[in-house]
This record gives sequence, structure tokens and C-alpha cells, in this order.
Amino acid sequence: QDLSPLSSDCCDLAIMDDAHDAHVFASITEWCQAWIQSLLSIFFQTGVTFEHSGLTVYFNPNNSSAGEGAYSTVYKATQAFTQEPVYALKRMLIQSDEIRQIANMEIDAFNKFRHPHIIKLLDHARATKSGKRVVYLLFPFMERGSLRDSPGTTVRNQRTLITVLSKFVHICEALNVLHKETPAYVHQDIKLENILVDNDGAPFLIDFGSVRKAELIIKNRKDSLRVAEDAASHCTASYRAPELYDPPQGSTLDTRTDVWSLGCLLFAWWFGHSPFECEFH
Repeated sequence: QDLSPLSSDCCDLAIMDDAHDAHVFASITEWCQAWIQSLLSIFFQTGVTFEHSGLTVYFNPNNSSAGEGAYSTVYKATQAFTQEPVYALKRMLIQSDEIRQIANMEIDAFNKFRHPHIIKLLDHARATKSGKRVVYLLFPFMERGSLRDSPGTTVRNQRTLITVLSKFVHICEALNVLHKETPAYVHQDIKLENILVDNDGAPFLIDFGSVRKAELIIKNRKDSLRVAEDAASHCTASYRAPELYDPPQGSTLDTRTDVWSLGCLLFAWWFGHSPFECEFH
């Protein structure tokens, strides 16, 4: 009797078993590698524990950061045994009383002003590392980044003006939370880089380190110079209202300085740059 069909079936089953075993082995190997990598990250990365939430996250201070500011650096951070960059960790090195005050004001501002399109401060922590004081702020991580670096976000041929305006309104509403407070506050640094975009394209206002009370009365030349110097430190030049460059004596500054910045933002959202940004070739 010819046993070749039976032999063929047995060979097919053997091949299937081998393929299944190989797949299972590959899956186990991949899981083990990920687990070992996560375990190693605990030893070679810096851990930060947040008292309010009890959450501990890890980041590598030697890796390229997710963003940088005048007083801070933002890193991708993960929980133990995961490889997903699910958090954005803002690290502020407190080198002076001025930076300490800025950190405290930013924490207070995020806790005070809430809106669906203001990024949520998840938690904060204070620590001392190697004799240096550090403040950590924990936020959701947004893979697409800001309007400045999110591909296609400000490219006109990929967006309609109606789409841009509908998203721009969200930022106006978020900013209005600051403006309608009593007393009113201003953000001071509205720009493409300070609008993050989630995976659905929704915009979020960030960076409250420059928030201050809106009304400033310019009584004399000393006040004018002080306000101009503060604006130079906290407000990007190409989005800065004209009255902040040399505030006239006897004038009163208010939330309209933010409104000027909003106009520059809308222009930049559509064209990709502020009307007052230029390049020299």
C-alpha cells in the first residue's frame, strides 16, 4: 500500500508544529528582551516619584530631550517595565530664587486655570540631586509635538482655513480662561512652539512659566524699562505686542498684549511662520 499521502500529511504537521514553536519562541524572546531592557532602564535611568499620585517614572538625562526652554528641559518618561513614552517630564534646575519663583508660579497657574485645551499638569515633585534643587512637572506626552514641528499642521495645501479657524478657536477659549479671571492674567508667550497637538489634531496650550497679572500701570520711565526687560525675557519677539518693546509712560497694559500674540499665532498657523519672522540668506 502506498503510504506517501500519509507521509506527506505527517511532514506538513511537523512543519506546522515547527513554525508554531518558532513563533512562540520569537514571542518569548521579544518579551524577555523588552523586560530586560526595562529592567536595565531602572538602573541606568533617573527615577522620579510624585507624592500626590504615588507614580514613579524614569527618564534618561543623557538622552536627547523632547524640548528645551530658558530654564528647563523636557524629557520623555516611562513607568517601570514599559517602553512607551507616555509622559512628558519637565525638569527645572533651581539655580536662583527667580527660577524658583517661576517654577512655583507655573505650578500654581496650571492648578488655577483649567480648560479642555490647556494641557493638564498631572503632578509635580521637588527634589535635591547632588546638592542641586530640582522641580519636576509631569504632563501627558504628545507624539506629534508642537504646531512648529508637527508635519503638515501648518501647511495650507493640507488644511482648509475653516479647519485652522475651528482649532484656533479652542486656543482662544483656553486663553480666555486666564483673561476672564479677576484679576485678569496673561500668558505672555503665545506661539507655535507653545501649542501641542495630539494624535487627533486637537491643540493644547502649554508653558505657563510666563503667566502674570495682565494689568500693568506704567507710571514712569523706570516702570517702562522694567516691563520691557521682563517682556524680552518671557515673550518671543516675533509674537510680542508693540507696546511691550517700549511701554509709554502713563499707559496701562492689559490682556490685549495676548490678543496681539493670538493674531500672530493665527497667521503662523496658516502660513507656517509669524508675520514678523524673517530669514536672511
